[in-house]
Amino acid sequence: MMITKVWDWKYIKTVTAEVHDLQVNNNRSINLEEWFEVASEVRHAITHNNFIIKGNKTKDWTSDRKKILTKYTFMEA
Repeated sequence: MMITKVWDWKYIKTVTAEVHDLQVNNNRSINLEEWFEVASEVRHAITHNNFIIKGNKTKDWTSDRKKILTKYTFMEA
């Protein structure tokens, strides 16, 4: 017997909004969306580019991303 789950879109929208809020407003006051983008670029630089983030990757970064980069890594934007 197969049980199928009916998605409650109202619930999903509520949870999505709550997750977004937690990504931005958390006990560390870190915007996790911005942090993840920086972490992804740092990982790429370490793995593929000899620890160097190319300037064209960071030229359009927000000031928050640049602050995250310098605060949590040894790199600068």
